[in-house]
Amino acid sequence: MKDFQLPPAKLSDALMLVNADGIRPMLTILSHPKPLPTRKADMVGAVVGHLSGRGLRQAWDLLDETQQLAVRETLHGADRSFDPARFRARYGKLPAGYENPGHRKSSPLRLFLYPVNRHVDRPSVIPSDLQKRLKDFVPEPPEPSLAAADELPEAVEQRRQRYMPEGEDKYRSVTLVQRNMEQAAAHDLLAVLRLVDQGRVAVSATTRRASAAAIRRIADVLTGGDFFDPAEKKKDRWSQVAGPIRSFAWPLLLQAARLAQPHGSKLALTRAGRAALGEPPANTLQSLWQRWMSSSLLDEFNRIDAIKGQYQGKGKRSMTKPSHRRAAVEDALAECPVGRWVRYDDFSQFMFVAPFD
Repeated sequence: MKDFQLPPAKLSDALMLVNADGIRPMLTILSHPKPLPTRKADMVGAVVGHLSGRGLRQAWDLLDETQQLAVRETLHGADRSFDPARFRARYGKLPAGYENPGHRKSSPLRLFLYPVNRHVDRPSVIPSDLQKRLKDFVPEPPEPSLAAADELPEAVEQRRQRYMPEGEDKYRSVTLVQRNMEQAAAHDLLAVLRLVDQGRVAVSATTRRASAAAIRRIADVLTGGDFFDPAEKKKDRWSQVAGPIRSFAWPLLLQAARLAQPHGSKLALTRAGRAALGEPPANTLQSLWQRWMSSSLLDEFNRIDAIKGQYQGKGKRSMTKPSHRRAAVEDALAECPVGRWVRYDDFSQFMFVAPFD
């Protein structure tokens, strides 16, 4: 999440952060009678005078629909700051006059959005006194919506990862495979607990992750196997292999839920783990999920080699806690419509614009 910075308390303070060449076009937008004042202090006073009383509402009417949305998002947003990346992701474009510095000066949007300090040129905040007055008539922006479909398509288009010569199709059709995991989770929980009880899940003493042989054994007892072949090898040094997912996760989930713990070089069931063998799986899965949410046993990003410095470098100091990220994902998942299908890209964009930071 970006650093929060307080906006200037008054419109006059915000205008003092703008140079005279930036204020003069504001007077033209506001149809200030000529000759225009030449001293910066007089220009500031003239703009403040125009935006007092009914002048603020008249200035609002000068904005087009997208510019008004920018003000609405800034005014009612969580951090009261305009986020261009988030705005573009949600509405498909930035408001007119925001990007080009030359056009920005003549844009009526500049009457509402101001730099947060002298060292930042981009307008991003609304002065506090303007905020109070704008809230009297500026509505909140529409709630972000999550696109969903009633039925899955038979296939999707996937971009090819390798270079394709000019004229050849850069996309390929991939048939979708539907995996209903609710019943599978109940079966898999008991299957992995029994495998642990048999002493067949070896784990590392330092990382507490299952060995390659144990992962293959787990994949063999899972409903439908793992999503990807646990034994798949790289074809060359630059290729990527997804690796096991479900069979990698289950030993860690059991440890986080305190259903199993290392005993020597292998996992062994705890008292709670033995009791879970005779309990309804739904109750155990609920407890397992709740404990995983706050667990520090694994950072899911550790499996992504392209994110460098996670252990000793800058990544370790700047990345957020896994439990915070999981909570954001959980909150976003709760917004998904029941019984309908959501594309991952749409879900990811929804998290970004909602925002579930």
